[in-house]
Order: sequence, then C-alpha cells, then structure tokens
Amino acid sequence: YVAKFDPTGHVLLWATYLGGDVNETITGIAIGQSGNIYLAGTTTSYTFPFTAMLPGTTSPGRAFAAEISSDGKRLIYAAALPFAPSCIAVDAADQAYVAGVDGDTIALNSPLASPGATLLKLNSAGTATIFIAQFGNGTPASMAFDGQGNIYLGGWSSGGILTTSSSMQPTYPNDGLQSAGYQVGNGFLLKVNGSATQLVYGTYFGPRYSYTTVTNIAVGADGTAYFGGATNGTAIPVTSGAFQSAPGPGYIASLNPEGAGMGAFSYLVYPLIALLYDRGNII
Repeated sequence: YVAKFDPTGHVLLWATYLGGDVNETITGIAIGQSGNIYLAGTTTSYTFPFTAMLPGTTSPGRAFAAEISSDGKRLIYAAALPFAPSCIAVDAADQAYVAGVDGDTIALNSPLASPGATLLKLNSAGTATIFIAQFGNGTPASMAFDGQGNIYLGGWSSGGILTTSSSMQPTYPNDGLQSAGYQVGNGFLLKVNGSATQLVYGTYFGPRYSYTTVTNIAVGADGTAYFGGATNGTAIPVTSGAFQSAPGPGYIASLNPEGAGMGAFSYLVYPLIALLYDRGNII
C-alpha cells in the first residue's frame, strides 16, 4: 500500500493498495518533480496490473517499477523488471532508475556489464529500458543524482564490485576472511555518468575484519557525496570535532568529489536510516 499524510503527519490525505491476488512488497519509493509517486518492489501475484513487460522479463512478472499520480487515484504505469529491485530514484526529467541484483549478464546500451549490482533506467512512459548497467558483486541500497546528471549508488559487497584505481579504497579489505568463517563485508560507493557508459569512480568503504554497509547517500552542490549506514568497525579515523568519536553501530561520512578521500567521519548511536542534503545542511 501507499499512503500520503499532511506535513504534520497527523492527517491521512489518501491511501491506496497496489497489487494483485497474492503478495507484494515495496522496496523503494521516490517522488518526482510532478509530485507523482514512484515505487519499486516484488510480487507473487498472477493478477498484478502490469502495463509493460521490459526485456528480459517473463509472464507473470515478479518485480516491478510503478508510477502513481500525486492524488493516488491513477496507476500511470507498472513495468515488469528483469530483477528484484532494492531502491528507486527519479531524475529531474521524471525518469525512474531502479537498482537491484541480477546474477546474469543483462547489460543493455552500456559497457558496464559485470553481473551483480544492476542499474536500470526507464523511459518516462515506463514502456522501455534506456540502459542497464552492471557493476559486479554487490547489493545496491541507495541512489542519488548530482546537478550534472551523474548517478551515485551506495550499498555493500563481499568483494568483486567494480572500483577505480585512484579511489579512496579501491581494494576489498576482507579478502579471504569469509572462507575463514568471519562475517565480514564492506560498503561501496559508485559514481556513474548519466548515460551509464563510464564508471567515474568506485570505492569500497570500511576496515578489515568489519561488516559495513552504505544504506543512504546524498550529493552536495559541489559533488561531495554524503553517506551513512551501519558498521561494527572500530578503526575508522574520526575527524576532529566529530559528533561522536566512540565507535557505535551507525556512522555518517563524506567523500570528496573525486572519490579519492574522505572529508569527514563520525560514528552515530544508531545505524543511519535516512539522509538528505538541504542547502549545505545534512539532515
């Protein structure tokens, strides 16, 4: 279901179901420039109201990206996706981007074709795929754009995500530890140009012997990436004047526009679950 409340959160303006005869799960939501609502998720229904079947999908569809009118009264489109999505974002032209995981090579109109973390761009009508790019072994969890139309992805990986040699942390630090029984993994941040033809930068984030995730990302006016999530790592350098210097299960950090170095880092009392950039402030 989808619901809209007034700014106080006390008044329900409208609520609607989206689905078919069995079960649906919404895994991502975004708001477009028009005020329309964009959703991504999975379904096990045979009667889900698909309006388009994208390349690589079979009937009945098992994953979807959908657009609903701002008043909640009209389903504008519901496109069947070739992979289960984990997040969705909408650019300034109201075109939806969906990220998730696909273990097969399904890249389309992009030279980035390493199965795993997958990014798909829909046309504004929800009837066609503009591109599909793949970045290797990882699970995307968050997405953002900058003013030049570049795409930023954050998530986590157990090694094998695409990186660039000049990035902050190009090498996976936990190599070999999984086979030794350690529960480890690292966050990642990727910057991709708007046509998904180039990985501008790719970096891991997190120390060895840790499990670190990037679950939220926002981009400043100068291209600085602000990100956060959860970590059990205790050896991440904290910047001077940080909100919290003692290790905690959450963190917030920034990455310079080149992706080559961390600008700031602070631990948090709780894992970060939401992050916004607002005129120089991080919310």
